[in-house]
This record gives sequence, C-alpha cells and structure tokens, in this order.
Amino acid sequence: MSKIEDEVCKKMQARAETGLSKYGTTMERTDLTTLEWLTHAQEEVMDLTVYLEKLIQTHRGLRRDVCWWCAGKLNWQADHDKEDLMGEEGIVTHLHCTACNASVEYISQEEE
Repeated sequence: MSKIEDEVCKKMQARAETGLSKYGTTMERTDLTTLEWLTHAQEEVMDLTVYLEKLIQTHRGLRRDVCWWCAGKLNWQADHDKEDLMGEEGIVTHLHCTACNASVEYISQEEE
C-alpha cells in the first residue's frame, strides 16, 4: 500500500477505537436492523453533504475569479497603481461579474 492508504488505515483504526469508547460497541454489533443501519448511513451522508457545502462556500470566498454574490465568473477589467488612487504603494485590481454585473476591487496590501 502507499503512504496514503496507510494513513487512511490508521485513521480508520483510531475512529473504531473512538466509536468503541463512545458507544461501547463495535461494528460487529447485532442489535440494529437493516433499516437502522441504512438510516445511520443516510445521516452520515447528510452530514458529509453539509461539510462539502461549507467547503464549497469557503472556496468560493477564497477564489478571486468567482463572484461572492452569485458564484458567476469574474473577469479582469483593469489594474491601477494604488498610489494614483489612494496615495499608497500597491495595485488595485478591478473585476466584473458577467452573471450579476457586480464590480469587485482587490486592493493589495503593502508588504512589510
């Protein structure tokens, strides 16, 4: 196995130990019906979907080519010297959303 698979196996073992400590049983338990197992699995998938949505929204906020309002494509319009606009060093980048017509400015911060 690769190092990646080894790491997954370690995490699965740790998760099994946590489950045993928390619930006092293992996956070999026999007290749940098939429907109960399916319900648990569905709940886990719903939690995963919420986590994925959080990451998608976070990623959109970090990407400079995606509109924060509608997730449309931001197109570059122009760069200006920050000194001309604000009397400081740096660059101001102007972007435009093709979907919702929003305007976005990224203002560079002076590096120390």
